[in-house]
Amino acid sequence: MVDLEATIVVIIERDGKIQKFWFKKSLAMPSMTRAPCRLLKRQNLYLPFPKYWVKTPLRLEFVIFQTEKC
Repeated sequence: MVDLEATIVVIIERDGKIQKFWFKKSLAMPSMTRAPCRLLKRQNLYLPFPKYWVKTPLRLEFVIFQTEKC
């Protein structure tokens, strides 16, 4: 089995819009890298944060796993 892993960092502004995102660790397979990028660009519809919750943009890190059998 081959385990593939990528880490994406996403910065979300207080108004719920994605400010930017990048791969902290990317995959060698371009198709696996493009899919999360398309999803994040399309899903730029998050709700605004409550005023009492955070005062700065939120930084999230997502780890994506893809397992393939060899």
